[in-house]
Amino acid sequence: MDIQKLRIVLREDLNHTKLEKYTVKAFCEKANVDRNQFYYFYSSMSKLLINCFEFEIRRYLLKDKDLKFRQRFIKLLIDFKENTHYYHNMLFLIRKKRDIYQPLLKVIDQCLANYCQIDKPYVLVTIKSCSSMLGSSITDWIEHDCPGSVKDFYERVYASIELIEKQNGGRDMLE
Repeated sequence: MDIQKLRIVLREDLNHTKLEKYTVKAFCEKANVDRNQFYYFYSSMSKLLINCFEFEIRRYLLKDKDLKFRQRFIKLLIDFKENTHYYHNMLFLIRKKRDIYQPLLKVIDQCLANYCQIDKPYVLVTIKSCSSMLGSSITDWIEHDCPGSVKDFYERVYASIELIEKQNGGRDMLE
């Protein structure tokens, strides 16, 4: 099963209008995938959606190693804004919000720690705190259809990222 093809089909289906329902059956027909094969890899539609959401975050925050974290994060926010229906539908269709929240925090933790290349326990605690704030802010922003500009949203969460930078010996994440 080609996961890239599944992501493309999912993005096409979820990016046009807000959906109230999206079934495994409908998805499998569009993706030309047998339902048994789908269930072999994913126990539910929510699991596929969570996998795709994590992929999108990693795609922006772990790639482009030559870019500062700020630049990567803004690119991710731009994608959220430009594809509001896609991300809104993903969050809406995931049945239990806690199912997305923990994987989201884990991915953000990993991305921040990877970027900072830190080993100080107190900075790791700050990263966890920052990840929690970023995760809840991101999901809230998406659930409300990404109101305002990317710049406005970034400025609201800037303080958390700045705190990590300060505790990490002034390493420049933001410029």
